[in-house]
Amino acid sequence: MALVLLNPGSVTNFGAFDAYDALISTVLGGEVAQLVPYAVSGSDLHAKDVEDGYLEAPQLVRPIVTTTFTGASGEGPFYLTDDGSSQTVGNQSVGYGTLFGVVVGGTAGQVVSGGTVLGPSSATGSGKITLWKNPGLYGVTLNALNASLTPTAALTVGTPLFYDATGHLCLAAQKVGSGVSVARAVEFSTGDTLVTTPRNLTKLSLAGGTLNFKYLVIDWNPPATS
Repeated sequence: MALVLLNPGSVTNFGAFDAYDALISTVLGGEVAQLVPYAVSGSDLHAKDVEDGYLEAPQLVRPIVTTTFTGASGEGPFYLTDDGSSQTVGNQSVGYGTLFGVVVGGTAGQVVSGGTVLGPSSATGSGKITLWKNPGLYGVTLNALNASLTPTAALTVGTPLFYDATGHLCLAAQKVGSGVSVARAVEFSTGDTLVTTPRNLTKLSLAGGTLNFKYLVIDWNPPATS
């Protein structure tokens, strides 16, 4: 998984929605997304329970998740995708779900050192992608961020975060068009403790040394619309 639930404003997600077929296999979790209208076609492999006729035939327009942005005014509302699969970040497995070899009763979203994922990601399991909208603290693993947003970037507490054309969180220099700020940076975290020691106290280089950062903690608080 690439979205880590740290302290969202509510433990209830916004909901699960169908996505473009190509997006199902590429979304990591932690990308910025929006809901857009999509006309059902015969070739679209949508989940059966979504063809409810939100607009009358022959259009059959329904909401669909997309992480594609143009940066035009009016985009949004904004959500965070939650994939729900297990991924390796650094030398650690980051994931949740049913894990063989992990003690039953562990906290959902915790970092684990081993185990086999028995359940599929939310997208594979239901054909849908789960979205979160609640303001609060979330972690986005490094592989789901814009390539320029790394522990060596010019990042301070409270730095505004935007989104690029593919929905990855980024700094102002990489944002798409007139995209708006959807979050603020808090810190890069190793995910191993509730408190991360500041780099200036670790005698390690500014590149992070052996801290092995796993995700960026963000204060998610997007505007309702741009």
